[in-house]
Amino acid sequence: TPVSDGLALKLFAISFLVLIALYCLYLNRLMRLPKDDPKTWNPQAPKHFFLGQIGGAPKSLLSPSMLDQLAESFRYYESQETSDILDIDASVEETGQRSGLPTLIYRKKKNIPTVIIIEDAYAEPTAWNSTPRELAAGLRQRGIQVLYGKFFESPLHLYDANQITHRLDRFVEPKENFLLLYFSDSKCFHDHNAYTLKFLSQWPMIAWMELRERRFWDENTGRVALHNIPIFPSTPGSLLKAIPSFYEESHQQEIKDAAAWRGAPRYLGGNLDTYAENVLGDALPWAQACAMIQPITLGMSDKLRLAFQPDLPAERVGRLFALPNGTYNNVGLSFSTPILSVLRHGFTLRWNEDDQIKILRFILEKIKETEPPQPESLAHLSWEFVYERVHLEIEPDKALKQLMALEQTPLR
Repeated sequence: TPVSDGLALKLFAISFLVLIALYCLYLNRLMRLPKDDPKTWNPQAPKHFFLGQIGGAPKSLLSPSMLDQLAESFRYYESQETSDILDIDASVEETGQRSGLPTLIYRKKKNIPTVIIIEDAYAEPTAWNSTPRELAAGLRQRGIQVLYGKFFESPLHLYDANQITHRLDRFVEPKENFLLLYFSDSKCFHDHNAYTLKFLSQWPMIAWMELRERRFWDENTGRVALHNIPIFPSTPGSLLKAIPSFYEESHQQEIKDAAAWRGAPRYLGGNLDTYAENVLGDALPWAQACAMIQPITLGMSDKLRLAFQPDLPAERVGRLFALPNGTYNNVGLSFSTPILSVLRHGFTLRWNEDDQIKILRFILEKIKETEPPQPESLAHLSWEFVYERVHLEIEPDKALKQLMALEQTPLR
């Protein structure tokens, strides 16, 4: 009958829906990721894991042998003061010119100039460029008299470690007794600093050590160059050129194009892949490796460079910081999300599969070296989270299992 047929159809439809529901539950159970046993933790144990310790400290920019060469490059100069040593030849000649009237001439004192190392406190590159600090410490250890400090507003006001202010424009001693080495990104000068630039340009021995790579020199650097202040990149090789140049008759570099310096172009939209490649240049593969752990410490980035791109100069790290919208703090450098996406995608294309695994395992080894000692502490759980985020790139199933277990702890 029509009634019995309709009832049968309804029963079939209900049975079909029940089967679909049971099948969905089965698929959900089948596809659900296995959870690890819940992790236990001790609330009294250490709670904080400091990401900044991963990778340790970066390698020193100035090696002991380099510092030896720099110390040896300083030469004695004749001051205006006389010594107690008699200059016999000069005395005889002067006596002859005075018709035999005895005249004693004493030799000039020979001194090594005091090196004044001045660091721009507001220059961003000082976060990763430790050359001025290493140079000051290294020269002192080798017997060179050094005055090291920072300037905050006026480049003529130096503040040393004891918070004593030294004003270069009020030095009583002759300027020839002091060799000035400025370390800055040149952004400290403006149009109203004409007096400061003119004063520095008249200093007998001075070098402006630009903390940025040559390709990033802009109109700020050009302003210094146009005042005939010799400019060198802040690299070990350039220091070896800068110091001996003070004793030469002419040590000015070619600055005819200084007025046209504009630095690297800013990102104003468009193809971000192309822009990142232009900024990074030969540091692109290194940046891609650095993107596999975020944030990345200076020590970790340096370890990756030495392990996988040892021919890349250490100063290339400035290019990582030149990428748009990155952030840096005491933990390390974090790329912006769009840049991170570009670099991670490039990592899978530029590096072959074997090298990708080597890089990721290398990062995991460095993270492993910082493992906290107490397994049940929140510090250890935080460390596990950092480790598993990288492990996820190699063994996703195992890493996800551990991450889900960590999700059941206060780290959730």
